[in-house]
Parts: sequence; C-alpha cells; structure tokens
Amino acid sequence: MKRFDVRRTSRFKRHFYSLPERLGISKKQAMEAVNEIKEAIALLEAHSTLPPEYGYSLHELEREPWKGFLEFHALDDVLVIYADIREQNIIRLLGIYNHTLLANGKLD
Repeated sequence: MKRFDVRRTSRFKRHFYSLPERLGISKKQAMEAVNEIKEAIALLEAHSTLPPEYGYSLHELEREPWKGFLEFHALDDVLVIYADIREQNIIRLLGIYNHTLLANGKLD
C-alpha cells in the first residue's frame, strides 16, 4: 500500500500552534487535541482515511465555502479540515476550527 503525503498549509500550522487562544480552550485540552491530530495524521499517511473505529467522525462538508473538503474531530469542538487529493496521493491539511468558526465560513 502506497503511503500518502500529508502536507500542512501555513494556515494549518498557524492554527495548530495557537489552539487555546484561537478556539477558547484550555492548554490541557489543546495538548489533548494536538495528540489526537498527530495520531490522525499518522493514520492518514498510512491509510488515506480515518477508519470509523478510531472515532474521528470523519465526513465530507456540504456547505460553502467548505463543500467537498473533509473534516474530522480531534475533540468534540476541535475540527480539522483537509483536502483529499487522492489521485496524487496527497492530503492537504487546511486548518483547525470549532463549530462556530466553521459556520462563519471564513478561511482566515
């Protein structure tokens, strides 16, 4: 099985390092989210998806501007958005949001 190249956008990196301030969560929750995100990235690299048994609630987004992107939950209200470019074996991590930020529809 071919491994997938998981690429992190500069937006994703910025979001990753500012979770408590950005999402209004505690540092403890941010550390838990970081660990979950790292585990999910390893699964994405190996399988190109997140198997349901891992509990990430992976699903495709249906509303603009997110339509067609995929989302998984690192915590209940810590959502990672990514693009699956399967034909090129690439997964591009776009950003980390909560439900409120996602509903606002701004990429920031």
